[in-house]
Amino acid sequence: MTERYEFSVGERASLDVRTHASAVDVFAGEPGRVVVTVDQPERWEVSSVGDAVVIAPAGRRGRRAGRVAVEVPRGARLEFKSASADLRVEGDLGSVSVTTASGSLRQHGRCASLTMSTASGDLRSFGVDGDAEITTVSGDIDLGDVGGRVEITTTSGDVRLGQVIGDLTIGSTSGDVRVQRAEGTELALRTISGDVRIGLPTGTRVCPELTTFTGTTRLPEGRRDAGADDAPPSRLVRLTVKSVSGDIDIQRAS
Repeated sequence: MTERYEFSVGERASLDVRTHASAVDVFAGEPGRVVVTVDQPERWEVSSVGDAVVIAPAGRRGRRAGRVAVEVPRGARLEFKSASADLRVEGDLGSVSVTTASGSLRQHGRCASLTMSTASGDLRSFGVDGDAEITTVSGDIDLGDVGGRVEITTTSGDVRLGQVIGDLTIGSTSGDVRVQRAEGTELALRTISGDVRIGLPTGTRVCPELTTFTGTTRLPEGRRDAGADDAPPSRLVRLTVKSVSGDIDIQRAS
């Protein structure tokens, strides 16, 4: 049995989902409304206050509630808290905040900003327009382009990033770190046994601090062709990469 709820909302629409283990799908749709479809409606409490829609378990019965599907206006804010539920997002949202023990986030789209804290859940997202702050223990992080700064703390999960416009801070124990293109001026990457590969654009002057005890360090070869790349560097980048046994690979980004 399923039940459908529809709410009228304004330009500052937001969705607050609290769940234990139920899978949640969120779709970015047309402005002006939020549509909620839940399995086992007796196990859910669905309400709205102004432009905010709240979905929460109905007491202990909600621990075994079924799936939830929500259509929100494109650009709506999303806050999601769960124990082990997975969250899937289709489309572009505003700020996204996810707190979970073992649930994963899959976003086929972008968001204005992203904050995520999880123990073992994975993160997959097309990208973030603003800042991204992510904390995980063993989950993998696969994030597209980021228009602001990035702060990531992980233990054993791998980190893969596309283009990062802002400053970058990554701390990892054994996961590998891959950054396709880093354009910030303060870049700090630390790992124990994971490998680090980072791409830097041309036209910058790099102040590097690269340390690895048993790994190898590779730097890009100097360019031999003359032209625009021979102009004086336009900015200074402070690059700090520290590893115990992992390799460090600094590349020229395309």
